[in-house]
Amino acid sequence: MATKEAQREYQRNWVAARRASWFRDKSCARCGSTTELEIDHIDPRTKVTHSVWSWAEQRRNAELAKCQVLCRPCHEAKSVVDLVNVFGVTLAEHGQIAMYYRGCRCRPCKDASAAYKRDYRARTRAVLAAA
Repeated sequence: MATKEAQREYQRNWVAARRASWFRDKSCARCGSTTELEIDHIDPRTKVTHSVWSWAEQRRNAELAKCQVLCRPCHEAKSVVDLVNVFGVTLAEHGQIAMYYRGCRCRPCKDASAAYKRDYRARTRAVLAAA
């Protein structure tokens, strides 16, 4: 009897082979690249999931019919646009505390963080003084 680790390894290899077979003759719909290919739901509101490679062929093909092939850089760029246009997410801009918390250390973001911390300390001192 196979160990659980061996079974998981078999399943990972099986899914990877199925995915690689599907991408074999594909290229990015935007730039034509053949590296780092991913599936992208053309309309993200129709997405069931991105984990389709272990599904039965009919169900998998139905989900993949709603998708296009994009390379990772093109997929990331499209996903940012989708977040704004489809889901109404407001993106943080440089010079805002949110960008600093996301790891940006440019001068405007550092200044925003410093200003936020100054204001926070001042508010804290005011609350303590009033108590």
